[in-house]
Amino acid sequence: AIAEVSVTKGIASASVSGMSGNINIITKGGTNQFHGTVLEFNSVNDYNARNQFLKTNPRSTFNQFGGSFGGPILHDKLFFFLNYQGVRQSAFTALNGTVPTPLFASQAIAAQPQYAQVFAVFPAPNQPYAATALTANWIGARSLVQNDNNAVGRIDYYLNSANWLSLRYTDSHPTKLAPSVIAENSRISRGMSDSYNFQFTHAASAWTAATRVAYIRPDLIRLDLGYNYNLDGLSVNGMSSGGGAENYQIRGATFEIGENVSLTRGKHTIEFGGIVQRLNDGRIDDTTTSFSYSNTADFLNNIPNQVQVNFPLNLYQLHMYQFGAFVQDNFRVTKNLTINMGLRYDYWTVPKERDGRLFNREAGPLGVGTGPFRPAGSVYDSYWPNFGP
Repeated sequence: AIAEVSVTKGIASASVSGMSGNINIITKGGTNQFHGTVLEFNSVNDYNARNQFLKTNPRSTFNQFGGSFGGPILHDKLFFFLNYQGVRQSAFTALNGTVPTPLFASQAIAAQPQYAQVFAVFPAPNQPYAATALTANWIGARSLVQNDNNAVGRIDYYLNSANWLSLRYTDSHPTKLAPSVIAENSRISRGMSDSYNFQFTHAASAWTAATRVAYIRPDLIRLDLGYNYNLDGLSVNGMSSGGGAENYQIRGATFEIGENVSLTRGKHTIEFGGIVQRLNDGRIDDTTTSFSYSNTADFLNNIPNQVQVNFPLNLYQLHMYQFGAFVQDNFRVTKNLTINMGLRYDYWTVPKERDGRLFNREAGPLGVGTGPFRPAGSVYDSYWPNFGP
């Protein structure tokens, strides 16, 4: 679906905001002829070497497929382009970890019955160990499943030879089940991310203008299955349940309007434009409680050396704005000397949380961040003279 990639690095032009590098990817569009592509990539375990720690070569299948198709709807006027790619992966992944022996599990549950649920989900060791050992190794394989669907669609409508409209839609739906040594605490990642881009372009003999409107919306979740039944994290004797089970979600949206104009006047190519952008970033990140013990004696006497407790919050939603403008003159002095001169201005508002839950402290007697709380939504002072050459 990619027609062109341009990379800006080093000293960027004034049209690039607040960064030392920029990557711009332009998608393909339809033409007056119908064109299409088909792709298929397949890999199965029959082609792979056996993992050195496993006695058999576990089943695995990786399939990546898709295609593109574009062409005219109205000759010389209206064109379309579509692209789709899917990924289907199902494989057994080699895993290994330190797990409790039956001896340690029985001692632990007798001394600390609140951890019975944690010890119940550990697999039994399947490697040799001494009769008095408290921990041993487990080596095996569990199923990894990944199903991704990604699509791009574009419509181009030429009003006349100097004016045209472009509309692009991008959609992504990733899903993944990543196994762990504790099967009940495998990790699920899934969600969607889509974007809408509209552009009106005017191209005359001496000047061009492009007006853009874009909307991007992610909605992703990463969930450890142990979170659903409050599986605590436990670490002792080199044995770990993997920390607290996590529930992590991202929800937000970015809305943008931009304008770029380019004029040619003799030896001067003058560019100017601006951008207005609203950034909205929301997330939830909660984990079950994690307990860490220095040694077996401390564990049996319930003397942890570290406890991490997270308190769940409602969706944390931040928003801020960017306002930017620029002007640049590319002056071709001679055939082998061009001077690029530009000036850019950007203003970013202070991030605010939807429910007024974002705070910071003033400087205090003990240093930065030890004084009284600033008002909600004023974590720092905005700065307006952001001019850059």
